[in-house]
Amino acid sequence: MKLARFSPPIAAALLLGLTTVIGPGTVDSYAASDVPLPIAHFAHMVVDARHGHLFISGGAGTDGILVTDLDGGNPTTISGEPAATGLALSGDGSALYAALPGRDAIAAISTENLTESARYGTGAGTRPDSLAVAGGTLWFGYGTAGAGGIGSVDGSGAVTLRQDSGTWAASPTLATTPTPSGVLAAAVQTGDTSAFVTYRAEGGALTRQAAKALPVPDLSDFAVTADGLHLAVSSWLRASSNRYRTSDLAVDGQFATPVAAKAVAIAPDGTVASCGCNYGFEAFPETGEGYYHQYEYAYPLRLAVHGLAWASDGSRLYVVGVDASGGTPRLRTARDPETAWVHLNGRATTTPLAPGEAYSFRAGFDSPLSLDAGESMIPGAVRITRYDAADPDGVLVPDPTTTPGRTPADFFGSYYVSGTAPPTGPLSFRVDYSGSGHYGPAAQTSTCPSRSTRPR
Repeated sequence: MKLARFSPPIAAALLLGLTTVIGPGTVDSYAASDVPLPIAHFAHMVVDARHGHLFISGGAGTDGILVTDLDGGNPTTISGEPAATGLALSGDGSALYAALPGRDAIAAISTENLTESARYGTGAGTRPDSLAVAGGTLWFGYGTAGAGGIGSVDGSGAVTLRQDSGTWAASPTLATTPTPSGVLAAAVQTGDTSAFVTYRAEGGALTRQAAKALPVPDLSDFAVTADGLHLAVSSWLRASSNRYRTSDLAVDGQFATPVAAKAVAIAPDGTVASCGCNYGFEAFPETGEGYYHQYEYAYPLRLAVHGLAWASDGSRLYVVGVDASGGTPRLRTARDPETAWVHLNGRATTTPLAPGEAYSFRAGFDSPLSLDAGESMIPGAVRITRYDAADPDGVLVPDPTTTPGRTPADFFGSYYVSGTAPPTGPLSFRVDYSGSGHYGPAAQTSTCPSRSTRPR
């Protein structure tokens, strides 16, 4: 995992002899939304923002699909959907599709009234499992060990098996872009590697784009990027940041962070959710360096396979954690996951100060998200206010000197002011940062005590 470019601001202040008060800090933004789910196990999750629902399946041992509001509350169950696994929304959002492997069928459920409107039989022993909608068609992975395939259900409800002429060692997992497109990807683990195939889905048919064995010995989840050009593939045993091109499955650049968690999900704007860890997850940009936000689970909970799902506007990231046995699923909602925290570090050259002594004060920044290419300063507005006995309400410093970012120090740039200490009393500076883009706002007050108040 790439580490953030930051140093603890309070420790820095102590080393420099400053008394520092940090503004409202980053808090665990999902702590209050930890909701136990009334199902024994977890299989899959879909966000239906249009109708205000989360749909959650539990797999074997369940008899329905759990439905909650977008905060995980007001749970209800769509009954009569035994052992539902894979879920997918239709392109227009009017239907939820649910795979019923034990019934060799796929259910279509109205997202308006939450009742089953149709059930499509897929054939004896097919056991459909993974679903994806691409090119206006519902696709499903089916089969058992040694005999898998990809099938489809068209707009009239007609089911077609063996849509791919190749062979599959088991029921393949399917994935497509977060918004409707004609890109479809399929994969199944085959020993120390995983077989991947990418397709163009059009007119109810699949056209192979690429097929390749990737070095993934523990396939649990993968996702197609928002533009359909790359795959993000999760692996704990061989974690990497590799982006695999859908056109030929060659490595084509790197994601900002390794993809190693049990789940990976991509928002419509391209933001990735996964992690190079097992007991947490991150939201991070597709390219560049660093991450927006990092979250952790308290042992023994860990991220569930397929346990990440984005709200369509990127304002929320829904997360399911389970225990070591895959049970006791709990839902967490990460709010504002695409905003990185910012810490301010106020530093003075000399403390404590004697009356009339020259001083310099510098405000620097820390954040886990690196600057974009070509940026030399953290984006956004910075205000520095000076306080002393003569100006207890503060005076705005009009034109602080800016220093462009450089490594390893001042990576995000800094702001500098200088002057002389007041005749009496302490000297303080308040720095207010507005935030901009993916950087959150921050504030800090730093006090330089006068020499007469120096502790003895």
